[in-house]
Amino acid sequence: MLGEAAEGWRRADLDVGLRGLGRAVQAVAAVLLMVDPRDLGLVSQVRSPHNQSPTVYLYEAVPGGVGLSERLFERHDELMAGAAELIAGCGCESGCPACTGPRLEPDVDAKALALRLLRALVADSCPAGAAPGAAA
Repeated sequence: MLGEAAEGWRRADLDVGLRGLGRAVQAVAAVLLMVDPRDLGLVSQVRSPHNQSPTVYLYEAVPGGVGLSERLFERHDELMAGAAELIAGCGCESGCPACTGPRLEPDVDAKALALRLLRALVADSCPAGAAPGAAA
């Protein structure tokens, strides 16, 4: 759930930012867990029917799971920092399959939107004065 991090966004920008953020998180999660990226499912929704908020769901693709979700939950901060580093460090101009996934909207800067959303999300979850490692 993204709550306050997504306030004030246009719906179209939020949709692109959520997809880009989700793709980066999925890629980093696969590396952290040393699994095939297809072992992790991804759904991003501007308004999830479960909580009425913008949400990115990253889940185990294996029915019943094998413990990947628990391991990923324990490494949340590392996951978020890694996603920010992946996006910010990518040499592309405005998003590509290596960082935010395929560009479906050629006139939209998916990279900037995903980074903005990720930084807002990390800032909301950090106590005041504790700077997240996602500055780039």
